[in-house]
Amino acid sequence: MNEVQRQAYLQLMQIDSYFPRSPLPGAKPSVSVSVAVEPVAVSAPETRNDEPVQFTLRYYRVNADLAVMDETPHAGGQQDDRRERALLVAILRALGVNFSELELAGEFAWPVTGHRDLVEKGAGAAWRGLDGYLHGRQASHGFNSLVVFAGGCAKLINSHLEVKSGHRYWPGLEMDITVTQSLNAILTVPTLKRGVWQDLQPLYHSLRQARQDQENSA
Repeated sequence: MNEVQRQAYLQLMQIDSYFPRSPLPGAKPSVSVSVAVEPVAVSAPETRNDEPVQFTLRYYRVNADLAVMDETPHAGGQQDDRRERALLVAILRALGVNFSELELAGEFAWPVTGHRDLVEKGAGAAWRGLDGYLHGRQASHGFNSLVVFAGGCAKLINSHLEVKSGHRYWPGLEMDITVTQSLNAILTVPTLKRGVWQDLQPLYHSLRQARQDQENSA
């Protein structure tokens, strides 16, 4: 994707970016500043194992390297589905992701259909169910990056992620993971878009570096 296309998708998402590509006339030279930054340990919010949780996550297989999960509201219609899908496509295009078709490849619902009693088993049981589901998807499709657009299940997921060398990982899986606001929340509160785009910056730079490495090796 060229820069003009990427900026067009950012505009569709109502996100402005201000990055001059060349020195501006009359602008003062940039000053190089070295700042020592100490790493800050951030603790994820705790989730009690007995805390009841309910959520549904749609699973999209984007391409061989990337998968997406999006938490859907309990009450929604086809129009909401179309708007969320269009937003997801715009976000992926802005990230520079190459894909031919956005494939809805599955869905994980907690509690499992027909087992409402599982709600009372709490967050611990919900995590084990979701963890097993994702391990199965990754084993089948082999993606190495995952974006989760999460709502109510964000706390559950964040409380179990592992952090290594500044990257967040799903336990037992060697893949980067980004957790941000659900697509439904973004559409409901458009001001969330800028924060979501910031959350996606590490993935954006990682994908761009991967493309550059591929071009250099060609």
